[in-house]
Amino acid sequence: MSPIYTCDDEQSKEYVDASRVQLARFDDFAVMNGFLEFKKSFEPSTLLEVVLEKEASGRLEIMMTHELQACKEISDPGSDYATWIEFFGLPSECPFEAGLYPIHNLTADTSDMPINSANAGAYQATINMYKCEGDDCEKSFICCLKLDFCIEPI
Repeated sequence: MSPIYTCDDEQSKEYVDASRVQLARFDDFAVMNGFLEFKKSFEPSTLLEVVLEKEASGRLEIMMTHELQACKEISDPGSDYATWIEFFGLPSECPFEAGLYPIHNLTADTSDMPINSANAGAYQATINMYKCEGDDCEKSFICCLKLDFCIEPI
């Protein structure tokens, strides 16, 4: 099973396939490689909502949420997200067409989440994609991807 997976709704399955992503685990880190397949084009109005949850007492608790205009960040070489974007073989401008896009040696950026005993635990990151229309950004759901990961105490 891929470490990144499409949410279980039909709309997500019709938009993106993450089954070609693989995880290689080493002693103290893991590396993701493979391909994301966008089955439909990626439009300039795409908004990403990232939700990070941590398992506590058998349930997931929200640790943080963040929204970003995907195409704005992809096309900006000075983006705060450049360290993450560089792992994905996405075009530098939007829109981009449906197709296979590589993931190259994606590893955790420990400056964003230090790997230590205080952060140890099971996590789930959800990436919701929305079409954002109008000045007040009326959101319409496009798809959702999930990533499950674990931080083990050092």
